[in-house]
Amino acid sequence: MRSVALERLFVFLSTPPRSDPAESASAAQEHQRWQRVRSTFDILGHVDNGVDPSRLEVERVAAELARVRHAQQIANDLEEMVRAFRDDAIATASTLVEVCDKSLELTRTLAGSGYHYELAGVIEAMRDIAAPLRRSRPEADDEAEGEEKSDDEEKSEAKG
Repeated sequence: MRSVALERLFVFLSTPPRSDPAESASAAQEHQRWQRVRSTFDILGHVDNGVDPSRLEVERVAAELARVRHAQQIANDLEEMVRAFRDDAIATASTLVEVCDKSLELTRTLAGSGYHYELAGVIEAMRDIAAPLRRSRPEADDEAEGEEKSDDEEKSEAKG
């Protein structure tokens, strides 16, 4: 809404009346009124980041406004594309969870059946992935606390 009003204002300010002021008194009066309105906006010349601080450079401000509008549209389109890619990645990953889990389980089975050497790299990678996950599990904290208590109990029993 606001940008439409600004566009119309900038078009008005940058486009003098079509009639020639020399043609008639009314054309001259119309041109003079436009000049007065236009000059009123020149007080904004020092804030438009233009070259001339005594004049509002309407064409430059209008061009920057258009650039901002286009940049915002591109940003909106990119955000929509990111959402689409994220949704696609989640959907694809969810279809692969079962086959990946079963592949890792089969790897464990084969490693336990004498193919440990051939699958050593895979098993090592699985350990690297699993170790931090095990440490971050709440059950692991509870189990560790239980083990500490039993160690403390053992020490008190040894003393007693």
